[in-house]
Amino acid sequence: FYISSTSNRRSKLLLSLSLHMMMVTTVPLSDVTEVDVIVIGAGISGLAAASALIDGGIADVVVLEAQEYAGGRIKSLRHKDHVIELGAQWIHGTQQNALYDFALEAGLVDSRVTREAEGIFVNEDGERIDPDLVEEVREIVLQSEDECMATGGFSSVGEFMHDYFNSRSKRRDQSPLDAEAMFRWMMKFEAIDNACECMSHLSTSHWGDYEECGGEAYVTVKNGYSNLVKELAAKIPEDKIIFGKPVSTIFWEKSTLRSNTGSPISCRGNIIVKTEDNQYLACRNVIVTCSLGFLKAFQHEFFHPYLPEPQKKAIESVGFGVIDKIFLEFPDRFWDEDCLGIQLVWKNEDESVLTSQEKVDGMSDRWYKAVTGFDIVMDQPHMLMGWIYGDEARYMETLDDGTVGDVLTRILRRFLRKPSIPPPSVVIRTSWQSNKFIRGSYSFRGVQTALDVVPHLTQAVCAAQSEEPLILFAGEACSLKRHSTVHGAFESGRHQAIKLLQYYSVN
Repeated sequence: FYISSTSNRRSKLLLSLSLHMMMVTTVPLSDVTEVDVIVIGAGISGLAAASALIDGGIADVVVLEAQEYAGGRIKSLRHKDHVIELGAQWIHGTQQNALYDFALEAGLVDSRVTREAEGIFVNEDGERIDPDLVEEVREIVLQSEDECMATGGFSSVGEFMHDYFNSRSKRRDQSPLDAEAMFRWMMKFEAIDNACECMSHLSTSHWGDYEECGGEAYVTVKNGYSNLVKELAAKIPEDKIIFGKPVSTIFWEKSTLRSNTGSPISCRGNIIVKTEDNQYLACRNVIVTCSLGFLKAFQHEFFHPYLPEPQKKAIESVGFGVIDKIFLEFPDRFWDEDCLGIQLVWKNEDESVLTSQEKVDGMSDRWYKAVTGFDIVMDQPHMLMGWIYGDEARYMETLDDGTVGDVLTRILRRFLRKPSIPPPSVVIRTSWQSNKFIRGSYSFRGVQTALDVVPHLTQAVCAAQSEEPLILFAGEACSLKRHSTVHGAFESGRHQAIKLLQYYSVN
């Protein structure tokens, strides 16, 4: 008889799932450490969850952090008596924002306001873009954001925005090249804001999901965002946070485990967590706060048995992109003292700053065009910071500091018509995609994200024929209304801890 390749693949998948469910793992009985709750990840969400559990009366909590620092995608780096932010930059919003309230109470809100994507807009011919045109295109894109929520007939946000711009721009006939170039720049800026490869990857169906907090949208944390992490971590006993302890597997059905004597495991709870250094910890509940990027890459090895289909599909379906920062410090400032930034508007994307010998592949001559521009850096008078996103960011991470600094200096020389700009004395850049435990920057709701799938990230994986929550997920991607933000991650961690506390208060 004949079996189609599709049926064959399905059969192999079902066999693989069955074998995974049936596989029995041997656990050294004498090496199992027992706790009530394990929190995986000491980012802002994990710390918020652990502190809420302890405040609520569950003291037997341990936080396992794979890296050697707390904060996850919050990472402040001290540089010349001040800090630069390698990860999260701002608290977004001052109203109905639990993270802002926490920072304010701790005295960590910096009264100075910073902005992004300000300053001069200039093209590769050294021509400044008319500020009125810049403002017009910005306003049209902002209006399209509002109207996109109510639109029909467009599957992607990018498609809608392009159509909206073409029908609204008054300057397209007068300055068509500049207007189109400025619109392309705005689409790059929006892609960075949403951590997607391009705006055509964003779903119009999910566009209204995100809920902004009111008030000031760009709040800086005093002396670095990591200070806020330290303040939160201080609420958890030091011995409860274990650094450099990556988890390899969460066994969440004890029936699949046996001791090294062959007998069933007898310990508190239904879950065994195995770390990469072969330590075993037993617990009743686990709160997983790993990034969505990590879960996308490793969920099948990380959970045994595999997660139920709703959670599995949610992890696969929700988008997760990469944004990186590039800091360039120069011996002297070559920009005006009151300049807020230098934004790079490519009129002709086929233009190049590389020689023919340097164009080793298609991406080598493309990556730098995903750098939207450079902003000034607070307390770093000789430093500029650029943003880069998508595949171009991934490619940038493979290059060395010298190449990155050299190419971006060539761009600045060309756009500013200043051939005397020296090479940077310091290049500092992030590599969030290359970080095994992060694998990107933050989440987005893409055209591949089904309408009903996101809430499954907030739902617990429960024991068979029971409402006991074994596995709970927390983090920015799990926030229904405030994904991609630190306050969304903070609130998500607290919410899942409260959910666990409520379960035990009635059971």
